[in-house]
Amino acid sequence: MRQALGVAPKKEKRTIEASNPMRGYLVILSVRGDGGPAFRYEHRSRSISRTEAILDAEKTARAAGYRPWALLDVVEP
Repeated sequence: MRQALGVAPKKEKRTIEASNPMRGYLVILSVRGDGGPAFRYEHRSRSISRTEAILDAEKTARAAGYRPWALLDVVEP
């Protein structure tokens, strides 16, 4: 009833911070350019699926003009 009349004290809204703001994986690939030597390529994916993170990293490496050679590591930060 007090809220309807506008007499009740207003409750403050509290924001809750995320416990882990950056979820996902860091995928490290060995890639090659145009006939050059292999080098390390790192991609940070926000996907919670390990397989999707690997596929996304390979897709971005191909879009950048590199050919994925080998999967070196997948790290959960």
